[in-house]
Amino acid sequence: MTKLSALRLWSRWALAVWLGFVTWVLLAADVAQWWGETETQPPASTARPSVVQDALSWRPDTNEGDTHAVLWAVAAVLCCYAFRSWRARFVGLGMLWVYGCLIEVLQGTTGRQGQWTDVLGNTLGVAAGALVAAAGLRRVRRDRTPATRLS
Repeated sequence: MTKLSALRLWSRWALAVWLGFVTWVLLAADVAQWWGETETQPPASTARPSVVQDALSWRPDTNEGDTHAVLWAVAAVLCCYAFRSWRARFVGLGMLWVYGCLIEVLQGTTGRQGQWTDVLGNTLGVAAGALVAAAGLRRVRRDRTPATRLS
């Protein structure tokens, strides 16, 4: 098994685990309660420990859009590394984006509300992750010797 094949296999497993984690983070009522985003919760400042509140005080008011961007950028990088052709990667990236939008719709069943800033964060995260992966894949392909290239 070549290094690139092993990377693809690892990326597929990592993508599955990461999507499970993302789904839990974005849908779990406990996470929403901790984050202070439920409709019946007191303000976030009382739901989070003071240390976490201090660490997060520098963030702009994006309604978690920046967090969504990071979560979906990681998923997009893993998706791009998991598939061999760019056609499969684009299909996978499209499916990631649709899944992110679906999670926003489903958040209404957990006491949270889907937000357009989160959808924007999902979109920017998938796009940024795809660009980072493209640069990384280009470097991997350039660094391989002709004898180890996959056809």
